[in-house]
Amino acid sequence: MKEKFSLIVGANSFLGSYLARLLHNENQKIIGVYNSNINKIDASLFERILPYAAVTDRKEEISTIYFLNSYIPYGKMNEPSEKFYLQNVAPVEQISALYPDAKMVLASSVSVYGASSNAITEAAVPTPETLYGLSKLQAEEIIQQQKHFSIVRFSSIYGKGMTDKTMLPALIKNARQTGLITLYGDGSRTQNYIHACDAALFLMQAAKTTTNEIYLGTAAQSFSNLEVATIIQNNLKDVEIAFQGEDSAKSFSYDNTTTLHKLNYTFGYNLEKGLEELIDSTDE
Repeated sequence: MKEKFSLIVGANSFLGSYLARLLHNENQKIIGVYNSNINKIDASLFERILPYAAVTDRKEEISTIYFLNSYIPYGKMNEPSEKFYLQNVAPVEQISALYPDAKMVLASSVSVYGASSNAITEAAVPTPETLYGLSKLQAEEIIQQQKHFSIVRFSSIYGKGMTDKTMLPALIKNARQTGLITLYGDGSRTQNYIHACDAALFLMQAAKTTTNEIYLGTAAQSFSNLEVATIIQNNLKDVEIAFQGEDSAKSFSYDNTTTLHKLNYTFGYNLEKGLEELIDSTDE
């Protein structure tokens, strides 16, 4: 019998690095697939590392496929681009067709949901309000046509190694450079942050299930921007919090009780612990 592998599509991603290490620690054989570069891939964790084009030209013995590929144009989620299809949809469409018997695990996004005055649950009907959210929903629709699948809709994933284009690293960097954390509005807008280690473990647990499900990959609670700023302030010296202008963005809250029950999952990180780790890993 040929040895079977797990395939990580988007191995060069921030989340991919966490997932690869956890799978490696479980002695799983992994093949990494990347789009355009390998600068964040730890080759020691993989049996092979292949460009996307090479995967569609060959067949491996694959048991599980983790789709982490994602084009996320921060600040431009609704700006038309062919990359939404080429990076978020096409790899899912083409690679899943090659391995119809494999378990498909898709890292999707809460961006498939629209605004809601109530806590969003797994049962909420997707109504994406951005092109990014629409592309993730299109990928979900492809995955749901497969024999064996799990879909995890994640909120904001954070942790060591994350892009500096997002809110948390930007707040930390500005606090260090200027001694000031500036928030729009009164800081009351809430967001949900899940640590990359918890996100990777969500995916691994989802891969082990025998039923086809959609899960909600969110942290236990959402935090206001002021609460986030206060945690950062408590970890840095001589930092003040200031407010300016208005914040027109929407607050979101989630209830993933069903997901936690089905995956039998307990969180390893809370935001205080995760932000302390992120701050310690950030250069002065």
